[in-house]
Amino acid sequence: MNYEVRRHGDTYKIYEIPTQQYIYKSSKRITCESLCDSLNNGSGFDGETPSFFSILLPEVDNTEFV
Repeated sequence: MNYEVRRHGDTYKIYEIPTQQYIYKSSKRITCESLCDSLNNGSGFDGETPSFFSILLPEVDNTEFV
């Protein structure tokens, strides 16, 4: 497993173990866990995410567009 979810206060972050960087953050635990499972099952960069992809931007709520 190259990814794990870590909690930081009210925020959950996905940590990429091989590169020692956080690549995603969310206020919703279930969102982070779901994405982390997907990454560990072959999605994404398999533990080699380029650093410019991991810029942690504020979470966007796009539910009104769905």
